[in-house]
Amino acid sequence: MADIGRLQVQVYRVNTAIPISNANITVSRTDGETREQVTTLTTNPEGQTETIELETPEIERSLNPDNTLIPYALYDIDVTAEGFDEINIRGCQVLPRQTALQICNLIPTSLNREITEDEDVQVVRVIEIPPNVQFGDFPPKIPEDPNKALPPPPSGFVVLPEPVVPEFIIVHAGAPTNTAAPNYTVPYTDYIKNVASCEIYATWPEATIRANVYCIISFTLNRIYTEWYRSKGFNFDVTNSTAY
Repeated sequence: MADIGRLQVQVYRVNTAIPISNANITVSRTDGETREQVTTLTTNPEGQTETIELETPEIERSLNPDNTLIPYALYDIDVTAEGFDEINIRGCQVLPRQTALQICNLIPTSLNREITEDEDVQVVRVIEIPPNVQFGDFPPKIPEDPNKALPPPPSGFVVLPEPVVPEFIIVHAGAPTNTAAPNYTVPYTDYIKNVASCEIYATWPEATIRANVYCIISFTLNRIYTEWYRSKGFNFDVTNSTAY
């Protein structure tokens, strides 16, 4: 029996907190092969749509560790706004009895579109959201020695005298040795929220969610405090690979 989840879309100008009003959003249900338009929405002066209810699988799927069926519904979100390039979000995950917040950062047309005398070259950004780690097929964590050596001389010590919660964090989108993978600078709090959203389900008990978030925070701060990657010559703090 189907359940109900909720979705709100929030639209901002890229790299700012400036909301974009009157953005047009199309929400479509997808199963990976077919798409069916569900509704259209418009953002208010705060850049937010109304919160809508959407059909999802039954909640028991996300609570059963032996479940093999997808526990969330997938929706595609297409966003357009005057003066900005279009963005398509593919595979937004909506869990039963929870509210999914999908943030869309739009790039001004003037920054991303080549304009000639003959035609405008339209740019459409497509963002594919991968499956949740609990359901998808991802490489396992590579074992590490829990007792890690400090950087060798002349350093001999970590730069930070104590763990510090940073404002921003640099994330490498790939394996550490993949030099073709890009780096992204994101707010630390957004990084923690995104990792939690990718690795656990919002339907779990609050105590379970808190325990997992504490682990994510601890692991991330350890990577920064020990300069795990920077001491090896890399220019980032963490990777997005589940193997590292």
